[in-house]
Parts: sequence; C-alpha cells; structure tokens
Amino acid sequence: MADQTNVVRFPNVLRLAGVCVAGGIGCGFATGQEVMQFFSAQGILSIAGTVISTLFFAWMGAMFLRHGHDHKLDTPIKTFQFYYGNRLGKVIELLIQLLIFGIYVIMVSGGGAILYQCFGVPQVIGRTVLVVLGFLTVSLGLAKFMDLISFIGTALALVTVVFGVISFIPKAPSLADIAKQAMTLEITKTKGGWLWSSILYPSFNSLALIIMCCRVGCEANSKKEATIGGALGGVLFGLAIFAQNLGLLSNLPQIYATDIPTVALIETISPTLATILAATIFVGIYSASIPMLWSIGAHFAEDRTRKFILITLVLSVLTFLLGSVSNFKSLINTIYPFSGYFALTLLVLIAVREYQDRKGKRKAAQN
Repeated sequence: MADQTNVVRFPNVLRLAGVCVAGGIGCGFATGQEVMQFFSAQGILSIAGTVISTLFFAWMGAMFLRHGHDHKLDTPIKTFQFYYGNRLGKVIELLIQLLIFGIYVIMVSGGGAILYQCFGVPQVIGRTVLVVLGFLTVSLGLAKFMDLISFIGTALALVTVVFGVISFIPKAPSLADIAKQAMTLEITKTKGGWLWSSILYPSFNSLALIIMCCRVGCEANSKKEATIGGALGGVLFGLAIFAQNLGLLSNLPQIYATDIPTVALIETISPTLATILAATIFVGIYSASIPMLWSIGAHFAEDRTRKFILITLVLSVLTFLLGSVSNFKSLINTIYPFSGYFALTLLVLIAVREYQDRKGKRKAAQN
C-alpha cells in the first residue's frame, strides 16, 4: 500500500490494532492460564506488573507495524533479516519458528481443554477441530482472513475486560486479603517474581507478534497510521490483561486448580455466560493460531503452493500428536518462560536496530 504522508483512517487503525490484539489473545491470554501463571499467582503486585507489560506491548506494537510499513516486511525472512542481518537473521528465524511451533501446540492443546472443561467434549475432538480448521484456513491464504482475525481479536479483548470487571467488583473490598491467601496456595507460576514475570510475558508474546505485526504494517496507509494502530493494539491488549488479572486474582482460591480459569471464573457468576465465553475463547484461539501455522509454512515454501500445503499438513499432524501426549499447564510453564528468556535477548537487539534506524533517518533528513 502506497504511503500517503500522514494519512490516518480510523477504521484501518482499528483493523491494525485488532490484528495485534488477536496475535496476543491466543498466544498468551485466551484461557487465563497464561495470565494466572505470569501475574495473578504473583500476588497483589501483579497489578503493577500488568501496567509494565502494557507499556512493553504498546512499544512493540508501534515499532513492529512502523517497521513493517517502512521496510515492506511482508514475509518472515524479510523481517528477521531486517532486524538481525542476512546470516544471523536466517538462524534466528529458524529458532523462532521452532518456538512458535511449540506455542501453536499449546494453543491447540488449550482449545481441547476448553471444550472438555466446559462441554465435556473429549479433548481429542477439540484438538482435531482446531487442527483441521487451521490447516484448511491457511491453505486458502492468510490475506483473506485478516479482517476476520482483527474482528475476533478485538471482540474477545472487549469481552474479557467486561467479564474481568464483573467478576472483580464483588470481591474488590477483600482483594488484599485474598491476594495474601493466594500466596499460600500451590499454584503453578513463573519463577522470578512479579517484576520479572511482567517482562517475560510480553517478551514471549513478541515471538508471535513480530511476524504478524510487521506483515500487517505493510497494509497501513502511512507510517503515522501504522504507529498509532500498533500502539493502540498494545494498549487494548494490556487493558484486557489488566482486567483479566483483577478478576483472576480476586477469585484465585476458587479457580487456581482449573485448566481454563477464565471460564471457571465466569461460572461463579453465570453458567450461561461461561458457555458463551468458552465458545468465544475457542474461536479466539482458532483466529490467533492461523498466522502461526502460516508463518512456519511460509519459512519453507511460498504461500498457497503445493509444497506449502504439504508442509502445513505435516505440521498439523505433528501438532495433533504432540498435543495428545502433553499436559496443558506443564506446556505453558515450560515453553513460555523459556521463550520469554530467548525473546528478551532478541528484543534488546531489536531495540538497538530501532535506534540505528531512527539515527539513520535523522542523518538522511539533515542531508
């Protein structure tokens, strides 16, 4: 899309922001297990942690979309070579694709856990539905589904904010006491404390966000529109995390042992609402998983070619098999923190690249 100086069209800003939100929704948010391990289980200071994470997300969203727009980073290999150079970029892309595959397995496993916890559907059926839908969607081409992904991501974030606030309000007066009690529970959580968790959380999310955000940044009308859309997406996602954490933290003793705490949280208010939320989360995981599967396939072959379809088919089968032999909670507690450590190192390099990019543009403007 041609740059039109400082053109900013609000509908497209919302679309760009929605894609950013969708990328994080399924990767590290939808089930509530992620937010509970990284934030709620850390106690009352997790509230401050969500604010720190929101700042990270706003920075990453604005930067990734702006770079995607300015440098036309419409494929994974272009993105990683821009940030890390030709040789190192190829190595890092391969490593990130492996981690993204691990995250994709977690998402599929989470989808199976949702249908089982809420509807009694065997987890193997839930995983099968997600794997088949993901494969068919990616085979038809990612571009056709960008608007759908954006809408679902934004809708799920708004629903989560509403449900989080509703479940928090009745427990607000006793939040401090509940948070103290929560610290005595045997909850699976990220090690290192609330501050470290608030840094690791956006770091591991960046593995999925960088590819999707850079690609969708190419569709912005201007650099300003890309920047605003990315920053807004980061803030909206952070707001959803903030609200969900409040809801989980204030009800932690009742829900900490469940696989899908967000649904268990709403069940305490209304079983009907819990059913609606479970269906919404399942669709959200589906929409967020599509770009991940596409990204891995696009590493090896051009989109929508016979080779691409074959590779994504093999990946889908592997995902189903790995999801069948792994525990959902254990996967999150192992893969996500490790991914966060790795991604944090990469974000430092990206920050350096951002500084170099800005410095180069200032010099060019002066000349």
